[in-house]
Amino acid sequence: MFIVRLLATSATILFSLVTCCFAQDSPGPAAKVRRIVIQFPDNVDPSTVWIRYLINRRGSRGEFIQTENHAHEYVILSNEHQKEPAKIVLYRPGCKFTIFELDLSGGSDIERRFTCDPLPGKKLRGVIATAEIPRSIYSQREKRLDLLGHFDAPWICSYFLQPNGGSCLSSGVPLGMLGTLDPADGGNFEITIPDFSRDPAVQNPRFARPNSGDITIVLHDKKIGAQLGLIMPEGSPPERRGLAIQPEYSEPVLFTRVH
Repeated sequence: MFIVRLLATSATILFSLVTCCFAQDSPGPAAKVRRIVIQFPDNVDPSTVWIRYLINRRGSRGEFIQTENHAHEYVILSNEHQKEPAKIVLYRPGCKFTIFELDLSGGSDIERRFTCDPLPGKKLRGVIATAEIPRSIYSQREKRLDLLGHFDAPWICSYFLQPNGGSCLSSGVPLGMLGTLDPADGGNFEITIPDFSRDPAVQNPRFARPNSGDITIVLHDKKIGAQLGLIMPEGSPPERRGLAIQPEYSEPVLFTRVH
């Protein structure tokens, strides 16, 4: 069984993510422990980086990185001589996905450095009927709602499960705040989403079909700290969970609230 050591307790993310479930091989009693060290440059706060990994068929939850005393490295401990490569996926807003695939057959520690390959954002104008905007905020002094994003990325599970198969129930990636919705604007709003159509990992046909995945948009009332529902494009097919990844969008995009 591999052991994961964080330098501090990982922060709980906004969305609850389901752990990948895989068969686990039992190591021999004399198995040694080795370190996988991910290093971060001084200008990158590790707590802004989301990570998920698979080691010897055992998967982690997606979570943000927390380190002790502002350390700039994240350490994963694994048993020596693992049978299969370690697969690690990292995401930071404004950056493309980073993928590490590491051969664990040797006995030495492994170090990798995270670097941000910038990913441009894409502005999108949307509109939603004012009757669809939750009325629970109208009595509040601050009537605007935050629009929070969450990327449902099935390609991550596809990448982890190759070539052995298995089950992976969730691969959601938190995107943070995309924009705001002010009822006084008549249901008009603007959001900025990551342009995943230009991210090689998302577009890699080895993992999934190009542009797979949806951006879920959550209405959030920061005054009461509550989620007030989801919005998604009108006429979306039942299998969609949000805004589809596309190179271009017709504007404005008409949204409806998911009740």
